[in-house]
Amino acid sequence: MASNSLRALPATVPPEVDEFALAGLTPLPSRRVAAPRVAESLVHFECRVTQIVQLQGIDGEKVPTWL
Repeated sequence: MASNSLRALPATVPPEVDEFALAGLTPLPSRRVAAPRVAESLVHFECRVTQIVQLQGIDGEKVPTWL
C-alpha cells in the first residue's frame, strides 16, 4: 500500500465521496460482512460485534468510551 494512500485515509469527506478512489485503493467484496475490504492489504479482518463494553478508569469510574 502506498504511503500516499495511507495519508488520504483519515480525510473527513462527505458520504457521497468514494474514499477508495480518494486513497487510490481497490475495494474487494468481503466474504462475511457488508463492508468492502482493501484489496491491496496483505491482511483482511472481517468482524461482527458480539458485545459492547463501557471502559472504566483506574479508579473504577466509568468513562464515556466503549470497546
